Amino acid sequence: MCGLQSSVPCTGVFLHILNCFLLLLLLKEVLGCPSVCQLCTGKQVNCRNLGLSSIPKNFPKSTVLVYLSGNNISHVIPNELTGLQKLAVLYLDNSSISYVHPKAFVELNKLCYLHLNNNHIKRMDPGIFEGLSDLHCLYLQNNQISFVPRGLFSGLISLILSHNDLEHVNSNTFSSLHNLMYLQLDKNKIVSIGDNTFEKMGSSLKILNLASNNLTDLQPKGMPSSIGKEMEPVLMGNRTKSGTGSRSLFARSQDHSLVQPLLSHSCRRGTLSLST
Repeated sequence: MCGLQSSVPCTGVFLHILNCFLLLLLLKEVLGCPSVCQLCTGKQVNCRNLGLSSIPKNFPKSTVLVYLSGNNISHVIPNELTGLQKLAVLYLDNSSISYVHPKAFVELNKLCYLHLNNNHIKRMDPGIFEGLSDLHCLYLQNNQISFVPRGLFSGLISLILSHNDLEHVNSNTFSSLHNLMYLQLDKNKIVSIGDNTFEKMGSSLKILNLASNNLTDLQPKGMPSSIGKEMEPVLMGNRTKSGTGSRSLFARSQDHSLVQPLLSHSCRRGTLSLST
């Protein structure tokens, strides 16, 4: 017990505990872990829901997974994610992000999953995903994106652009996505789709969701030739002229066994192993 008569020993104990705490913080920084983050195992760093206005520094070079969800970052700028040569999964969702600099991810050449959903992003500049050769799954839903520059995406297997402000899908919007399997464009404001927009995906495209847009014509030249063969069209939600009334366009693979392993197929190189 610490009473009035033992104030000096109590002070000594308090200082000892304080020194140990400061030593642990210093050790954490030396080992390469942001002091503000809740969890740092060397491969996984958890910085969720901390009200951060910028991305913290001093991540371990061995980091594979970073959670930065639920912050107030607003802008993702260059040199904030440097030295993360092994980073495979990055969560930046629900962080009030309005702009991502084209060079923000330039060093993340092992990045496989990128979550930018549920933010306030209005535009994406050309080159923003350049060099991310391992990026297979990109989540951009629930933003305010109204335009996608030509050649912005390449190498993806899954692309989620639901709940944005897209009005026109041009024939070159997805021209570099030769291996895309899963494309979500539902709940935008799409009124037109360019001729042969999805043709370069060939038979790789297994799910195409265009539900709840403003399409008035199914525009066969814009649809994949695999519809009716590898893909089964289900019509519900747009105001089409083909007698479908208040239904929208959703095309899915007839072979559901090909769709199930979508996400697990993306990163099979062992980069997602978080065991120490």
